[in-house]
Amino acid sequence: MVSYLQQIKEIADGLGDDDQPLTDDDLVAYVLAGLFEEYDSFVTFIEARREKVSYDELLSYLLSHESISTAETLIQFIWTY
Repeated sequence: MVSYLQQIKEIADGLGDDDQPLTDDDLVAYVLAGLFEEYDSFVTFIEARREKVSYDELLSYLLSHESISTAETLIQFIWTY
């Protein structure tokens, strides 16, 4: 996830010019559009919010989501064996 987010940021930095850099809304849209199907419920949650999510908030949510998913997978693996 971290490498994906870094790639998006690098691409965004290259697309935006000095006079008109990409907005937070643009970055959020690009990140959400590029996520795998396993993040569909997460994307729906973010898009359904009344308040806009900043790019930094989205990063925080995604990294938290990934940590929780990793922990759940580990727990499931432990209980299986």
